[in-house]
Amino acid sequence: MNQQLNVAADSRLEWMPLENIAFPNAHLETKTTVNLSTGSQFIGWDIWMLGQPVAGQSFGEGSVDGMTQISIDNQLILSERFRVNPRLSAYRAATLREFPVSGTLYVFGDAQALALKLEAWREALASHRDLVIGLTVIDGLLVVRGLSKRTDALFSAFTHCWQHTREHWTGKTPEIPRIWRT
Repeated sequence: MNQQLNVAADSRLEWMPLENIAFPNAHLETKTTVNLSTGSQFIGWDIWMLGQPVAGQSFGEGSVDGMTQISIDNQLILSERFRVNPRLSAYRAATLREFPVSGTLYVFGDAQALALKLEAWREALASHRDLVIGLTVIDGLLVVRGLSKRTDALFSAFTHCWQHTREHWTGKTPEIPRIWRT
């Protein structure tokens, strides 16, 4: 699956799909390209659930090869891969550390100020045993990465990050869309 998102100057795009479910033994390839312009605002995420952890089914022999590329004014800022396959499971520290849920959230538009604001939020989540969150700012792009034992925990954390971001941009905290509660 290939998808391309373009955000012009003085525009905002909020792209927050429900989680991708990679069923046991599935083989998937994805590529997401995000083209941003100076003066635009963007928040988007990609959440993966590998296998069906609630049912006790691991991802097994499945594979995911996902690429995300983000450019600002036609200059590549971030190119990263989400790659999971049976060969990589031997490298626990370099993979998902046995967390079946992984996600990345990207924010463009006042990233440095947002990172400072969100650091207290991230620290508050540090005591959550089923969730690991990290923040990075790369050339004006805020990247929030998360690992979790449960999809709802990561989705909730990313939802709060979206609410903080939108409040920072507009001065108003948005309501959570009903579809996210299904």
